[in-house]
Amino acid sequence: MKEKNVKHLTKTLAVVSLLVPMSAQPLGIGDIQLHSALNEKLNAEIHLHLAAGENPADVSVRLAPPEKFDQAGVPWNYFLSKIKFHPTVQADGSVVIKVSSREPLTEPFLDFLLEVSWPQGSQFREFTVLVDPPAA
Repeated sequence: MKEKNVKHLTKTLAVVSLLVPMSAQPLGIGDIQLHSALNEKLNAEIHLHLAAGENPADVSVRLAPPEKFDQAGVPWNYFLSKIKFHPTVQADGSVVIKVSSREPLTEPFLDFLLEVSWPQGSQFREFTVLVDPPAA
């Protein structure tokens, strides 16, 4: 009798998992790609992975609020207030967050906490960027 119940439960779970819409999958935040060097303006990209049917216009990106930095144990520094985040849709339909600054990055590493919000929720992700000196 128990084995029959387990089989029935397994079948039920399989059917339910097929009925869950793909858009219920969470948004994914990819790795950061740095395109600048030490003593240059920050120029980087972070790829976002949206679920099918997600509208890129519904996604907002910003530096996490100070209390989230405290909770995550990520130090805050003045340069972080100079960073701009701009989500853009690429020609292939993928979404990339352009990360930039108007001032040069003078420290050899940058640590920050990103907040990405969309209609289904929010995600936070810490990034640590090691900045190489310019190639000679």
